Amino acid sequence: MTDLDEQQQLEEARASLQQLREEEAVAVRAMEEARDHLAEVQARRREAWERVKGLELEQAHNA
Repeated sequence: MTDLDEQQQLEEARASLQQLREEEAVAVRAMEEARDHLAEVQARRREAWERVKGLELEQAHNA
């Protein structure tokens, strides 16, 4: 293998590594956004559950 071939392989490997780093960064951002969305949905679900329980207690009290 010539020095030119080795240099080309090294450049290709570095380019591949850089592409994977960029893909990883995109995936991490997506995961963080999904985690934030999940937290928001869970908070709204808890609020809805508390409202249902409060209304059930009120209804039972008035019965």
